[in-house]
Amino acid sequence: MADPSVPVDIVTLASAFVGGRVLLAWLPPGAPGGHALRDLPHTLAASFLFGLACITLALQVLPSDDGLWIWSAVVLVLMGVRLAARPLAMMPRHEPALERASPLARVALACAWLLVFAAVVTRSTADVWRFESLWQSETLIVFSAVVLCDWACCIARGSHWTRAWAAAAFAALLATYPEDSISGAGVRAAFFVAGAASSVAWFQRADRRALILAVVFFAATMLFARGGWALALAGVVSLAVGTPAPSRPRVAVAALAALAVFGAVAWRGTPVWPSEWRGPISPILSALIGLLFLPVVFARWRDSRRTTTPAWNPSGARVGHERAMLSRTVVAALILAFAARALDAEVRADLALLPALFALVLLSGLSVRRLLVQA
Repeated sequence: MADPSVPVDIVTLASAFVGGRVLLAWLPPGAPGGHALRDLPHTLAASFLFGLACITLALQVLPSDDGLWIWSAVVLVLMGVRLAARPLAMMPRHEPALERASPLARVALACAWLLVFAAVVTRSTADVWRFESLWQSETLIVFSAVVLCDWACCIARGSHWTRAWAAAAFAALLATYPEDSISGAGVRAAFFVAGAASSVAWFQRADRRALILAVVFFAATMLFARGGWALALAGVVSLAVGTPAPSRPRVAVAALAALAVFGAVAWRGTPVWPSEWRGPISPILSALIGLLFLPVVFARWRDSRRTTTPAWNPSGARVGHERAMLSRTVVAALILAFAARALDAEVRADLALLPALFALVLLSGLSVRRLLVQA
């Protein structure tokens, strides 16, 4: 079995990105996958995280000396077959156009993303101006997860103000989380929230590509933390429960397959990114958590009111369904993390803390979108 610390050098990360983009093209038609300027960041982020999960899985199974070469050969073959057989992939369904954002909203979104970039880089290295810090694996993984959360806000028809709120909340969370605790915990949190973001697309649009990404991202948390099965199980169970009965067998098959494959490899090896808790939670972080909960509570209150406002939701789910399921995912992750801790003393007590906070930021962004909609 390969050394579990392999996916940290730039060659492996580049192979993960290229392989992820090729594998993404083999998934059912859907999003992410567009190459328009507004869609390209989301496609790149999904490709990187999907490829990293797959290459981490492959390199822990393949021989250590030739694992990367075998991976590259398989990717090249798949790329050639894809280009020869289906040079043009099917595009996702057309959607109603969003209202044009005001210049102020665009500036707010740009400033929020600058804050995210600064927060991610500064938490990865003490020297923010070191170019090498931009290529650290934790930096790219966490930043890609934030980009996918922005994609989820777009899927939910969020405005620039909604996306700016979510991005600024991520920046604040990364800046206030206990020092040095984010390197290992940030990786499992990134994959957990990437699964949550993909589940939003599944609940909203019944997108089969998003379904596969969601189960893979949730299952991949088992590779990056001892006791990660708690996070994976919370994600896939909520995904299945929130799916209508006719489509539930498809979700169950995909989830069981992903859990079986990633679970078998995780059982044989050790977590790739071990983490170390440097708590306690600061008063500033506690205040931030309370602030993030405010739009969640008000949005749920608005959902409970009787309204006749039409909502564009191709999957047929009721308004707020994805937010309700995301809330249950967070609660299930915290409960199962305590259970994992009780069963295994080596499981860290903060296993689900940062993943739950990442998901809370996404939930808060989706809730702000609900508050901005006329009801």
